[in-house]
Amino acid sequence: MLGNLFGRGLGRLGLTALLATLPLAVSVSLRRTLIRFYARLSGMGKTIRVSEEFHSWLEARKRDDESMEDALRRLTRGPHPSRTTGVLTPEQAEEAKEAVDELRESDSERKRRAREAFADDE
Repeated sequence: MLGNLFGRGLGRLGLTALLATLPLAVSVSLRRTLIRFYARLSGMGKTIRVSEEFHSWLEARKRDDESMEDALRRLTRGPHPSRTTGVLTPEQAEEAKEAVDELRESDSERKRRAREAFADDE
């Protein structure tokens, strides 16, 4: 609770924007650590690690009115979890999972046979 109050207070001060514009003398790593710390205090979601290259790519494609999460969802075409809740019954979900597992197994078997076929040609 204290972390949440502290985080909201920092949010009102615009700390994320402030941290993002720290002088270049402050390392990118330290800047990210401070932003992550603030995000945890303010109750924001999980942090994922991506390369600098991917982050730049995503930032270039993010629309002005989007959060990073919104941009990732749009670019990966993933629906928001709230839109998929209750679409399948538990039994249907289990059947779908088993079907996906079977497809993955057959696909890996095809790949194995293809590797063996090419290995025999050498």
